[in-house]
Amino acid sequence: MYKQLASPTTIRVLHIHPAPETDPLTCSLEHCDLDNDPEYEAISYVWGNSELTCSLICDLNVIPVTRSLREALLRVRLLDRIRTVWIDGLCINQTDNVEKSHQVQLMQRVFRNAHRVLVWLGPDQELCARKAFDICILLGQRDMDLEELETTLTSMNRVMHKSRENWYPVAGLNRCPWWERVWIIQEIALAKDLLFFWGMEEIQWTNIDLAIRNLQKPDIIWRFVPYNPGIVEPISRLSAIKDQRSYATSFMGTIHMARLFRCSDSRDRIFAILGLGYGDDRWAAADPAGRSLAEATIPDYSLPVEHVYRQFAIRALQRGLTEDIFLAIQPEWRRQWQPGDIPSWQPRWDMTFFNNIPLCHRLHEVCKFDGLAVENAISFTGSVSGRMSALQWNLDPLAIDTLNVLSAPIDRIVALSDHIWLPQFNFPETELISFWEEHIRPLEATDRYNAVMTDLCEAATYNMASENHVRVFYEAHHYVAEKCPEAIATYAKHGEHAMLRSVAQLLLDTGEITYVQDKIPLDEKDEHNWFKRFFITDRGYVGMGPAAAQLGEHVALLWNTACPIILRREDDFYRIVGGSYMAGLNRKKVEGIPHPLDDILSGKSKAKMIQIR
Repeated sequence: MYKQLASPTTIRVLHIHPAPETDPLTCSLEHCDLDNDPEYEAISYVWGNSELTCSLICDLNVIPVTRSLREALLRVRLLDRIRTVWIDGLCINQTDNVEKSHQVQLMQRVFRNAHRVLVWLGPDQELCARKAFDICILLGQRDMDLEELETTLTSMNRVMHKSRENWYPVAGLNRCPWWERVWIIQEIALAKDLLFFWGMEEIQWTNIDLAIRNLQKPDIIWRFVPYNPGIVEPISRLSAIKDQRSYATSFMGTIHMARLFRCSDSRDRIFAILGLGYGDDRWAAADPAGRSLAEATIPDYSLPVEHVYRQFAIRALQRGLTEDIFLAIQPEWRRQWQPGDIPSWQPRWDMTFFNNIPLCHRLHEVCKFDGLAVENAISFTGSVSGRMSALQWNLDPLAIDTLNVLSAPIDRIVALSDHIWLPQFNFPETELISFWEEHIRPLEATDRYNAVMTDLCEAATYNMASENHVRVFYEAHHYVAEKCPEAIATYAKHGEHAMLRSVAQLLLDTGEITYVQDKIPLDEKDEHNWFKRFFITDRGYVGMGPAAAQLGEHVALLWNTACPIILRREDDFYRIVGGSYMAGLNRKKVEGIPHPLDDILSGKSKAKMIQIR
């Protein structure tokens, strides 16, 4: 059925022949050149079960296909005229890895050039599509201000009785498997127009998008919707990508975010995002390193997953994207490193990610120093083969397991909290309280206590936007009902929980209590506090790091990073444990007040090359 494609820009399109709903599905393939701007619509759908249990007639041949592909084609088939579409399961020869690798490179053009993208969400098995779309149309007519939105939702809930049953269709819409596909990141971002089909119903993307964005406005879901904020996930994530309001401002940021999505082939964790790196001109100026990385990464389905991941990490590090790589590390090793093991500097993009420190940690400008400010302080070797040429590691990146990088040591971990498994710090009896009781409360009578407590509050709320994290920490706890200055003073004397009494007193001492009633905007989701541990360093600085951190491990700045990295020493090399947050590093250096970078800035401690495996 498949004839060789004539040029590097040639694709196949599928003509779906018109017929009544009950007639057999017939179609034909045609070659066309993307340079000639052919007219077609692209279909986005979930592959689902890969077994070829159904069939259709294509170019007079009976072709076995998956059930989901046949359902998608039947749903978009027209009654009175041919519909020309592009659909990967038929327009790409899936048995030819060479063709598949090349066509994947064209997919960004396929979706960007398509007249419209048709999204097949699947059968409406629970018969809730119409209700879900009606709610989206009602809430998604325009970007509503809070007054109009509250009036609309109040009226809706009066009719719907604000019951979970009546909001269930919206939750059902978010549960459609299509929203979890990693390929839709590219497909939805590049599409000119999107039309969604769910069972027999259809709706424009603009209605879904505006409805979800309206529901995300401050306090709306908590007040009007009988579900938690998860009701708008993952649609809200894709809405942010489409409008470049979030992760989609950088190539590596989108690679990070893609871990939240699913794919049947782990190589697509990289390959499915490439089109955004070089296919979206909006990134050209904002993210030149990411664009260069995307252009250098050629999809090749003949390569094993580890080859793809190792080569991608090497290329990213060579382009100075060190922080993006180091903060993506998810340590899974439980034993000493051996030749042949995956090096700790190579992220596993196919693993669920709970270890991240968001890219909100930035050194104060006056604390940056010349010791790490060199053009290139990174190289690669093999523990067995030694230094390799660029040609050698391109052919066999798995032979490279050692990263040589410039490092500036900061401090060493001497105390750790238990693992923090929940995103909120609830009183009493939490890991944070235990940590405070054992390691910080004994300092209460010393002149260092206020500084350490301030750092603890900042480390606990590092993902929140504020100039005063003590205030944020105090306000974050539901135990404190009244937050006026008088109430804070009362709690500082008579409050139930010792640690929170101490925080209230710190607020009084710092004179920031007048701001406590302000709303606290969040930069990141609370999930960033999952699977972490508080730590204290040898010189008394407080931070937060990954759950895998252990006593005695080193905190250091590595070349081209502004986030301190926790390193574990093994013999004559190190392994990366993950990124960390150290509140003290964000402070301006003030005469007479100790700073974590004092030794580095004074020259007492020097940056040096280390090996990481």
